[in-house]
Amino acid sequence: MPDFQQNGDDITVSKYCQILRGYRSGKNDVPVLIKMVGGEIDPYLTGPERVSTLDALCHQMGRYHRILGDNGVNVSDNHTVHRTRDSVLEVTIDGGPNIHTLLKECTRSEAAGYIKEILKSTLPILENPDIGIDLHPGNFVIYRDNMRFIDFLPARYRTRDDVPLVGIPQPSPRDPMLDYLYQRYYQPERIMRRLWFTLSLFEQDYEKLFFRALAKVLTKKQYDLITSFINELPFNRMRELKKKGRTQEILNIIDEFGYQDIDDIRESSTLFCKPITRSWIFRLTGIDLFKPEADRAQGIIDAKAIIMKAVEDTMA
Repeated sequence: MPDFQQNGDDITVSKYCQILRGYRSGKNDVPVLIKMVGGEIDPYLTGPERVSTLDALCHQMGRYHRILGDNGVNVSDNHTVHRTRDSVLEVTIDGGPNIHTLLKECTRSEAAGYIKEILKSTLPILENPDIGIDLHPGNFVIYRDNMRFIDFLPARYRTRDDVPLVGIPQPSPRDPMLDYLYQRYYQPERIMRRLWFTLSLFEQDYEKLFFRALAKVLTKKQYDLITSFINELPFNRMRELKKKGRTQEILNIIDEFGYQDIDDIRESSTLFCKPITRSWIFRLTGIDLFKPEADRAQGIIDAKAIIMKAVEDTMA
């Protein structure tokens, strides 16, 4: 293990791992990002099954890092995965601040540059159906003016057994989440949908910057595919119906959302729900693959009910 000195105690807990930021290498004084994986599976896996799961994660994270780098995605050369007794420790030297944080305080010109660089850095993946990626801005960092992708958990690549990895644990072939997550992270239009929606949560101007960056970076065929897909989303239909005061049509659209429409549900919540309610919607629709399928389905039902009530209150 490298030797690190803690610089501050900015520690956050994500769905999959504990993230410790604000570390610096003792020798070079460069930012270090450390992710500890293990605690999140404590309630579910013990004994040999836990050991085999952590071993698999260790292998997958390292392999995914290599695959992305080999396919033109800018990743850190100083990336290692360490297997400890109870966890997997991922260390990325020269981590730097993440783009999600920078977008909250940067100028419009800087935001346009960050968005364009995200698109440019992941363009090769859009042309490869065997590699998936999550374009959330928080998965990119800046170090010495270079943008790098840092999210290698869960790994998203097609294995030698022709299985597209999508989550932890990997859904069974019978689980509808397998198909949904494959589309979400492997198909170009849905990969870009993730980035578009996250940017739109900041401010509407970022949505405009996103489409302008698409036009500059993508081919016309790619641009037409992605913009057509986004323009036809239920979110955009509901946005127009809201302006026209057509409450029942909005309710009908939401009522039809099903188990694989998590993104539609989350997007619709931004049109009608207050921020604190949206946070609860996101929690109810969280993709926790350790939960039984019935519990996940109930979360979808509960989220829809909350949004539909918000629609009625907003449009009254």
